[in-house]
Amino acid sequence: MRIKKGMFFIVILIGSLIGSANMKEVKAEDSDSIEDIVELSLLYSGSDVTWVAAMETLCDEFMAQNPDIIINTENSGEANCENELKVKEALDEFPDIFELENVDAFADAGKLGAIDAEVSNMVTNVIVINKKSYGLPIYATTNGVIYNKNIFKKYDLEIPDSYEEFIQICDTLKAEGICPLAIGGNQEENMTYWLNYFFQKDIMEENPDWLEMRKERSVKFTSAESIHMLEDLKELFSKGYILEDSENMTENQIVTRMTENQFAMIYAGPWLFTKIIDAYPMSTESDKTSLGEEIPEDQDPVTYRLGWFFLGNDNGHLTALTRNNAYWALSETCTEDTRKKEAAQRFLKFFYTKENYRSMIQGMYGLPVTKEAIIYPAPSAQQKLLKDYRYADKNTVYLGMQGTASSFLTDVNKILKELYTGEYTVEKTAEEIDQAWDREAQEE
Repeated sequence: MRIKKGMFFIVILIGSLIGSANMKEVKAEDSDSIEDIVELSLLYSGSDVTWVAAMETLCDEFMAQNPDIIINTENSGEANCENELKVKEALDEFPDIFELENVDAFADAGKLGAIDAEVSNMVTNVIVINKKSYGLPIYATTNGVIYNKNIFKKYDLEIPDSYEEFIQICDTLKAEGICPLAIGGNQEENMTYWLNYFFQKDIMEENPDWLEMRKERSVKFTSAESIHMLEDLKELFSKGYILEDSENMTENQIVTRMTENQFAMIYAGPWLFTKIIDAYPMSTESDKTSLGEEIPEDQDPVTYRLGWFFLGNDNGHLTALTRNNAYWALSETCTEDTRKKEAAQRFLKFFYTKENYRSMIQGMYGLPVTKEAIIYPAPSAQQKLLKDYRYADKNTVYLGMQGTASSFLTDVNKILKELYTGEYTVEKTAEEIDQAWDREAQEE
């Protein structure tokens, strides 16, 4: 049948109108779906490639399971997250969710929003201010001695029970021509690892309220107990135990020299495990055959084996330091927007859910902060750490902890390098640390 020309235009017109109506309906549906999507910005630390990869994977998985939420991620690279946050604030690009060290300072400045109990109750050591939760620890870490098990085995050395026995090991290694120690890694904190060990041993054992007393100015770093702490540190520095120039080495440089057997031990934390294993994968292999027999030294292909122990005090008492260096926080503007707050808290719940959280901390060899027990497969050094940590007395009070001026540890690290090189006396070091504390407390 032929359609008349006029009729043809009527059909086209009707079809066009119907098509237009349908398109409007589709666009309206698309518009509604777009309006239902919540976009969040997330800033996290980027100095560790393992952490970056884990965070990007987690965020992708979260968005796949929550198609109504888009997370725009950004990491701080080698820069400190807090410095990056200050830049973001100046550009009016303050993120919704971010990794943070000094929660107190940002909360006091009115930059943070409170996190609801349904999320904060999932973890321990939450930063609570005026009965509201503002910071959730991402994971915990600790300090101890990473050592070369092959060297200990060769010279029949046992894991020390006390600081005195540790010094005896250092003397034995030095006498055998083996460098006992290195001090290096994180250039902003490497010297303060040992400082915090002596702080626990020489001050906290006798006066657990010392830090609070320093805030109240009833004690100072020039007080007798602090001078004793710095004298112990100076003595360790001056015994000829430490690998030359190691205080200026990066973590990668330290790991290279460690796996090349240039020194036997370093006082640091399990965050180095990943880099050690990446640099020398055989470091986690057993020194026994499949039948349980020891491999003879001349037939052993492994030149470096990773080991760990906590270092006790003078009496052999072991206190495992619990360090929460980074927290998740939400911006005040995020929590003021009901939909954004709900989406952000949904992400945090996803992060701390057992299966997700296990994969996050496993790559970092972190200590779990969730109330739900987390177990993950790990090399023997980490298994020993987790076992010893579980049964040790724990302490969350240390120099540089939450509530301390944000740049205090960085300044102290510089001061301790002057003590290490002999430029500062113990007394001068104490005075400089006092001044750093007072200066930065005033700035806060």
